Amino acid sequence: MIQNNNSPKAIINCATAADDTELCRLLREIQMAGQIEVAFTREPGYFNAAQVEGEKVDVLVARDRATGQIVGLGSRAEKNCYLNGQSDRIGYLSGLRCKKEYRRGTLVGRGYRFLKNLHQAGDVKFYLTSIIEDNLVAKNVLTSGKAGLPTYKDFGRFHTLAIRPQKVSFKKNPANLRIRKAHKADIIRVTEFLNRNAMRRQFFPIYEMRHFDNNDGLLKNMRLSDVYLATNKGRLVGTLAVWDQKSFKQCLIKNYSRGIKTIRPFFNLYAKIGKRPELPKPGSILNYLTLALISVENDDSAIFETLFRHALHDVSKVEHLHSVMVGFHERDPFLPIAKKIPHMEYLSRIYLAFWQDGQSILSTLDDRIPYLELGAL
Repeated sequence: MIQNNNSPKAIINCATAADDTELCRLLREIQMAGQIEVAFTREPGYFNAAQVEGEKVDVLVARDRATGQIVGLGSRAEKNCYLNGQSDRIGYLSGLRCKKEYRRGTLVGRGYRFLKNLHQAGDVKFYLTSIIEDNLVAKNVLTSGKAGLPTYKDFGRFHTLAIRPQKVSFKKNPANLRIRKAHKADIIRVTEFLNRNAMRRQFFPIYEMRHFDNNDGLLKNMRLSDVYLATNKGRLVGTLAVWDQKSFKQCLIKNYSRGIKTIRPFFNLYAKIGKRPELPKPGSILNYLTLALISVENDDSAIFETLFRHALHDVSKVEHLHSVMVGFHERDPFLPIAKKIPHMEYLSRIYLAFWQDGQSILSTLDDRIPYLELGAL
């Protein structure tokens, strides 16, 4: 085990399965800063949920030297994705949390030095990561380049849309286009289509047949029947999946800023009239679904919109559903189509984080549109 014991207040090492309960507790206790304070929890197990981030996941923890209690955490994951149209291994940094009383001093810098050691023993040259746009403290610290932190290169804005379940209007399907749910006999053509078409997107994960209908792995708990198929004269031309993750990942509304608390009753009245998601009571766990595997031949907007509206229409029948989440990079041509539906919008910045050994690869990235699987963030 790589270990750093030089801190007067906390030591840094890798978590194990024995830490699962304490990791879950820490996620419940620490909320993300912003106008809406949320805690992204992973019940019943941290490692159980982390599988969707990558095939290899390292969880770093900071432990109070005196008590041994976990006071901070972060994770690095590796998985195979498309990079310039070719299969490559890339990393993802996520889940950075730390109790307030431990945020000052050298802990973050030491944590990243520990991370660098893990990086040097791993198989990736750079990492994707996201920071909520109005979390200015995290953004300023992580992008400072100080204390041995990697370089954070801004790679654009990521839009997460929360859509209230509703019956949506349908335009007439494009000629010869049919929408249906996948079944087991489609497994080969679905994976072949995804990996043939997905290479047109930068960072699209590489999925295999084993990832579907599996209680573990990158598409944990996604059934093939959760995938909508668009076909043209029998030929597969588009996919979109509805992913229910609440059995292993949750979004807990902890609190609101004073301003949001004041306007919340009026906002909710407006949201109800405008068919947008309401702001739930503090302490509520959102019941939501996430759209995934969004891939359409030639980025055909008509095919995407037809898939998208069919999925929204079907989930409107799900009881007690708060919202449907979908995410796009700012350059994605499907973003303006999705925004036609009334929604609430959450903004993040995507960064590529790298040390010196990743600089050369990043300089070769072409202009393909980035794709991030929202359910794996």
